[in-house]
Amino acid sequence: METPARALFVSGTIGAGKTAIAEAASGLLTDAGTPHGLIDLDWLCQAYPAPPEDPFHNELGFENLAAVWPQYEARGIGTLVVARVIESRHWRDRCEHAMAGVAITVVRLDASRSTRRRAHRSA
Repeated sequence: METPARALFVSGTIGAGKTAIAEAASGLLTDAGTPHGLIDLDWLCQAYPAPPEDPFHNELGFENLAAVWPQYEARGIGTLVVARVIESRHWRDRCEHAMAGVAITVVRLDASRSTRRRAHRSA
């Protein structure tokens, strides 16, 4: 029986460690021999200028996720780890729509203000 496709979205505020945790999860999956992909969705949202109604280019990110997911799937990669702020149920629904048929789990990181400040200073 084939394992269903799944995605782990690592969410949280700026500086909470989303990318670091997503990279660590990728490392664990690699160690376990699990085929997977790793995407920092922030990079798929980068463009200038941003429309006033979508200053963080979320729509661009959803569209790009919908475009790249089939490339992973076609290569037999059924697990995706994604770092990105998921601020609302609507945004989660948009991710589910972009990755139709994929079981999505969202993990929200919480970090202290001092941790977020340290992350911001080191970036």
